Amino acid sequence: MVNSVKYFNEVCIKNFLELSAEFAENPNDIASYVKKVTDQLTKLGQEIIKETLEEFDSIIKDSLERKEKWYVERTVEKSLVTSLCTVTFNKTLYKDKKTGEYIYLLDKVMGMTPHTRITTDAVERILTEAVQTSYRRGGDNVSILI
Repeated sequence: MVNSVKYFNEVCIKNFLELSAEFAENPNDIASYVKKVTDQLTKLGQEIIKETLEEFDSIIKDSLERKEKWYVERTVEKSLVTSLCTVTFNKTLYKDKKTGEYIYLLDKVMGMTPHTRITTDAVERILTEAVQTSYRRGGDNVSILI
């Protein structure tokens, strides 16, 4: 979470101050101001989620229990669609020392099936939208950034 806090302090605060100054110059364009603030908050959320997932992966990698049963095979980049945005992060592939089975232990800890590309909150948003409108619009509106 340290990097997310740094990102907030170094990038977000500066951007929020600039956005506020822009809005002060043109206060009749609140829609643009709200959209830009939302974009900044989404980027912050994306950074927090990415860092949290990578911290969990690191904890697993450093675990003595993991070291007894699993070899580190490689680290890969993964994208996961959430209801907030698409998050790209790194996770580790492991090989079982006894059976030779390959697994992403982070997926197992999070209760995700292999090859999961979308979170349940994003699926819920798609289904909610699909009930009200077409499936295409539901897919288009899965994330506030899409």
